[in-house]
Amino acid sequence: MMYFGCIHQDNPQNNSQSFNTNRGQVTATKSNTAKQTISSNQATGIEEDTKDELTQKNPSESGQRADTRLTQNRPSDIEQNNLTHPDTKRDERTRPSVDTLQKDIKRIHSSSTPHTNKKPAKIPTPKQPTPDQKKKDTASVSTLIQVNNPVDIHQHTLWNELLKSYVSDAGEVNYTKLKMHEHTLDQYLKLISTNRPASSWTKHQKMAYWINAYNAFTIKLILKHWPIHSIKTINNGKPWDQQWIPIGEETYSLNQIENDKLRAEYKDPRIHFAVNCAAASCPPIYNRAWTAQHLNPQLEKRTKLFINDADYNELNGESVNISKIFEWYAGDFGQVISFINKYAVKPISTTAKINYLKYDWTLNGH
Repeated sequence: MMYFGCIHQDNPQNNSQSFNTNRGQVTATKSNTAKQTISSNQATGIEEDTKDELTQKNPSESGQRADTRLTQNRPSDIEQNNLTHPDTKRDERTRPSVDTLQKDIKRIHSSSTPHTNKKPAKIPTPKQPTPDQKKKDTASVSTLIQVNNPVDIHQHTLWNELLKSYVSDAGEVNYTKLKMHEHTLDQYLKLISTNRPASSWTKHQKMAYWINAYNAFTIKLILKHWPIHSIKTINNGKPWDQQWIPIGEETYSLNQIENDKLRAEYKDPRIHFAVNCAAASCPPIYNRAWTAQHLNPQLEKRTKLFINDADYNELNGESVNISKIFEWYAGDFGQVISFINKYAVKPISTTAKINYLKYDWTLNGH
């Protein structure tokens, strides 16, 4: 039987003990949820009580741990000393060493479990999100879909939600945020890859499918190499020639989707204002998914917006400066000035001198 100060411990075998003094009360238990309540005006009197308690748990270390705990239970003294006398040297006895703090942190985590020589249990590695959890994260933007849902392939719901969330009205892409939700994009791309256009689809359903596929896989290509400042840093400046896009049983490049599918099969020059190559000078990406029911009016709208935007085309007087898209794909537009005048707010002269603006390949986002 041991004595410290004025506290007498009658039965050290009990699982919980209560000590009463005229200054306060301390209750200690062996449970993991045990707590100590020590008022600031009792810290000196309780010091001996705490030593007694710790001695019962581990006599060889009780003195050191009790001093450490009491030192930590009186932060107000240290803080007051710092605030009132910033130039005064603090009492070293009230400032625990780094080793003492580390030991005390371990003690707190182990609660009142008796000290043993056993090695501490390893902290389990955080579990990766399960597929179900990823689906729940996908639902944060709107609606859950099944990868092989044949109905949604024509609505492009998941892709639409991503575009609304991470692409501005001006077509600026937040690649940083999209990178955090890349698994959501992957789910949509799997929907595209496993639902190749069927012969029963309408022309507009097929066109919408290929436009969305081109834009979505372009963003995926950027995210695979993120962070980058230009798409032309990929594949030695020829990212559009690399075959890596699975569609059904075939593998496509971005160029094959644009040239062999969209341009060759549908021969609609407005396609150039729907597909996006992730460059600053490219017609801005539409922040909605393309769908068959809105395809034609949206193609008209996006074409008119691009042609009349001074950032891409300068339509003034007898000399005009226009996008290089009209030079690279001149055969798709026929008479370029006639095509532009179909959408220009202020038509230009049919004899106007045409100059082509330098193309900016800087990334269309951040």
